[in-house]
Order: sequence, then structure tokens, then C-alpha cells
Amino acid sequence: MERLVPIIKSISSLRNRTREIATICHDQDEPVYLTTNGEGDLVVMSIEHYERLKAQRCSSSVGSGEEGHRP
Repeated sequence: MERLVPIIKSISSLRNRTREIATICHDQDEPVYLTTNGEGDLVVMSIEHYERLKAQRCSSSVGSGEEGHRP
């Protein structure tokens, strides 16, 4: 089930609490949004979550006739 409220942390949390952020990504299977000076900057997620998103994107591109491209 998708969360209604995203998980948001400051980018300094990535440096100071890397293990905590990794645990959130794996245990809750959700991306963590990182901010710099209060503005959205990066998204961190588990490889498994990323691979699922990538597979969903590829399957929806095939169904719609769009060609996929690499990020």
C-alpha cells in the first residue's frame, strides 16, 4: 500500500543517519525524499524498489507503444 505522506529528511540526515535511512527504505519499502535548504533535492530508495519502478515503467511503455529511454 502506498503511503499518503512521503518520508522527508534533510540531506544532512544522509550523512549523519545513513543506516536509519537505509532501514526505512528497506523495511517500509518506500523512497525517502531528501531536502537541501528546505527544497526537494534527491530521492533515495532500495534497489528492489527502483527495479520494480523500472519494470513498471517498461511494461507501461510497451503497452502504450512508447519507447523507453534510460535515465
